[in-house]
Amino acid sequence: MAKAGSVRRFRALGVWAAAAALAAGIAVSEGAGLFAPPPRTDSHGHTIGQGPRYLVRVPDEQLTAVEIAVGEGVWRFDRGGDGVWRHGVDDGTEASARIEQALGMFGRAQITREIGGSRDVKRYGVLTPEVSVSLFADDPESPAARYFFGDVAPDELSRYVLLFGEFLVVTVPEYHTANLTSLTADFDPR
Repeated sequence: MAKAGSVRRFRALGVWAAAAALAAGIAVSEGAGLFAPPPRTDSHGHTIGQGPRYLVRVPDEQLTAVEIAVGEGVWRFDRGGDGVWRHGVDDGTEASARIEQALGMFGRAQITREIGGSRDVKRYGVLTPEVSVSLFADDPESPAARYFFGDVAPDELSRYVLLFGEFLVVTVPEYHTANLTSLTADFDPR
């Protein structure tokens, strides 16, 4: 009988040791992320949910035109096959550099806050935008992305922006609006 009790204890210890080894293996696998899905990335290659979130999700190299509406005026900036930005036919390198600088800055606009859970976007002023931006990539007539810049947020440092088509309101630093309106002030509307 003593021998049968020893065998049972030995088997029980074996079962507990196997269970402990299995638990340790699962913990190590989870910690190492072996079973985790690959991280999602935005068009800039940044992991979504980590690091900065960018307003513009159309890769810069795909942009062929940008339209900026301020008040009653509309400004269209086109990029030629040579990669040079133009507002008019006779724009020189100085105009191209100014356009590229402003649009590059806009392309790096980071979202500071996402307004969730509310379908009442009227209160953010985005349905009657002061500034709107349309980005064109493949189709020169149909925008790849549109942004409606509404009211200045209560912190007076950021502005509400509606990502058209996504029905998402976010905030971005206010200086991006100033950057775009400054760009339009340098050129005549079309």
